Amino acid sequence: MLRPDDVRAASAFLDRVVVDELIKRSDAALAREVVSLGFSSPWGPAWAGELTADLSELRDFFAAAAAAGDAMVKFESA
Repeated sequence: MLRPDDVRAASAFLDRVVVDELIKRSDAALAREVVSLGFSSPWGPAWAGELTADLSELRDFFAAAAAAGDAMVKFESA
């Protein structure tokens, strides 16, 4: 469970992340991860664009939750 303070902290962190720079710096690691997970299409600009969009949506989601003072339940599955 993420309490409201945790949600605000996560939102503040995500707000400081420059997504394009993070993806560029992580390019080689992301390419290796795509291969290790067995995807048929290699890492490239299309994947980078999708990841950028996903991270932007995540940032917006946390920002809205933080502004509302919401808590979150984090669920992990294998």
